[in-house]
Amino acid sequence: MKALLYKDWELLELADLPCPEPQAGEALIRVEACGICGSEIECFLKRLPRRRPPLVLGHEFCGRVERVGTGVTTLRPGDAVIANSVIPCRACPACRRGDTNLCPERRLFGMHRPGACAEYVAAPASVLYQRPEGMDPVLGALVEPAANGVHAARLLPHLEKRSVFVFGAGVIGLMCAQAARALCGARVAVADVSAERLAIACELGAERAVNARQEDAVKAGLDFAGEDGVVYVIDAVGSAATKAQALAMLRPGGGACWIGLHEDAMTLATYGITLPQKTVIGSYAATEEEFLLAAQLLAEGRMRPGAGVRRFPLAEAVAAFHRLARPQGADLKAVVIP
Repeated sequence: MKALLYKDWELLELADLPCPEPQAGEALIRVEACGICGSEIECFLKRLPRRRPPLVLGHEFCGRVERVGTGVTTLRPGDAVIANSVIPCRACPACRRGDTNLCPERRLFGMHRPGACAEYVAAPASVLYQRPEGMDPVLGALVEPAANGVHAARLLPHLEKRSVFVFGAGVIGLMCAQAARALCGARVAVADVSAERLAIACELGAERAVNARQEDAVKAGLDFAGEDGVVYVIDAVGSAATKAQALAMLRPGGGACWIGLHEDAMTLATYGITLPQKTVIGSYAATEEEFLLAAQLLAEGRMRPGAGVRRFPLAEAVAAFHRLARPQGADLKAVVIP
């Protein structure tokens, strides 16, 4: 089979590999669509050890069941499925309380096992779900990033998220913004450095677009929220600058959600958190419940991919990866169609 192989540091190629065999409890999936994630691009550009070559990439995918391994009774050949990227152990305290995304033994496609940017992938049946009726495969591949947005929007449920400010109008930022509107009834502002991406954010429901090259994002956030103040900020960029800006614009008692992974280290003045009693929380992936909720919201049209999602045949997967590593204009997401 053909697959996008991260062959070595800074080296991608379209490779011929043996088709995987489903083990007990697994299904072989004929991949219909697989998204290229920003986290994969970051690992490739920065040689991050979270993904070590050689490795088949891809964790945002959907497809059809080709055949099943022994013990699988929930799936049949031909079933259209969506896949959660996180494979939990289901036995640890985190899994037992429902926080499957925080399982310390979790495994991910395209990280701990071969990914799905390929013609076929083997996957545990436990992370495969029936695709909503009529859902386009590209939309099916976007359930995983949409679930990230749902998870971020649902954190810190004690906050009444009347106003939400989102840094980053990439796919994750836009999914966070839409989830905040759909689930919290929030008014949402989005900041980015790309005018094209900000236009997409407005098409998807953002009330205020902030061009961070031209405006002071903190002032814009305060102006947007008015006297109520910024209750919740989601940083889907993850730079030291945006993390600091997120904290600066928060009202006392507000919360900042850090989901972006652009930079790790930063200098932090902690009095600005302690004295106004602000909360900082990280956001990682999504629970299984949130994954299914994201699929429902996409199927109902309450969350949408927006313009800028590009389709590429598998033969052009390497070029698609490099294009998204240096996006132009409205480039948001590359979805590979094997």
